[in-house]
Amino acid sequence: MSEISKRFEQIVKSTQRKLLNQGAVMPERTERGIRVGCAEIVPEGPYKHIEVDGTIIYKDISLNKVAIRLANELALRK
Repeated sequence: MSEISKRFEQIVKSTQRKLLNQGAVMPERTERGIRVGCAEIVPEGPYKHIEVDGTIIYKDISLNKVAIRLANELALRK
């Protein structure tokens, strides 16, 4: 492993520890998708469904578009 790879791994682990200490919930990969706390993001083609306790609460959303919009609003401090 190169020195850069080792340093990057240290930074990632350190950041995860800090987030967990601040109460953040880390995502986990599941057979169906990705679980974050009690919600699960289930892919279906380019769109995703968000389920809580097996019930779809959001259907056919584009997380890429949502992420871009949030990033832009954060950048503009809205």
